[in-house]
Amino acid sequence: MMRHILDQDIIPEYAEKNIILPLDAYLWAERQREEFADFLPGLWDAVTWKEKLYCIPIEEVVNCIYYRKDVLRKLGISNGEIERIFS
Repeated sequence: MMRHILDQDIIPEYAEKNIILPLDAYLWAERQREEFADFLPGLWDAVTWKEKLYCIPIEEVVNCIYYRKDVLRKLGISNGEIERIFS
């Protein structure tokens, strides 16, 4: 069996083309509500498109890093190195 893991960013495109189908009817059946009660609301928002749920969130991930170039320069990191590391 082949398994694909995609970022949630692809959900709108795949949902609009009916490549993926909503899971609401399966996940929100009475017996499942308790199982998912402790999931953070933002996780569900990330896998919802047009008020339909398309995935089950499996992890919380930080997708971005913020940094200040001026602080990095003060630490002795060159502009070239900053661009190479953070681009």
